[in-house]
Amino acid sequence: MKSLEKIANYYPTPGYSTEYFHTFLGLCDLSDCGARIGGLESEGEDIQTHILGFGQAMDLVTTGEADNGPLVLSLLWLARERSRLRAQAAGMS
Repeated sequence: MKSLEKIANYYPTPGYSTEYFHTFLGLCDLSDCGARIGGLESEGEDIQTHILGFGQAMDLVTTGEADNGPLVLSLLWLARERSRLRAQAAGMS
């Protein structure tokens, strides 16, 4: 990973839960990565990675397929910060 960006810290449901989220984005080169499966077999986990382009990810917001708050917030943050992040990543190369 090249760097870590803080997206936001927030209560998902203030007044209902004390759960507090910390969301981050990691800048990294995934050009050689494909889909992977992970998780602990002993815990019955089946974690699969999916690498999407920016346009595909934003389409998930538009269609409503992205339907959980942390993901939607993170994608909208990415839309706002994308130019800066791309320039920063280019400077790290």
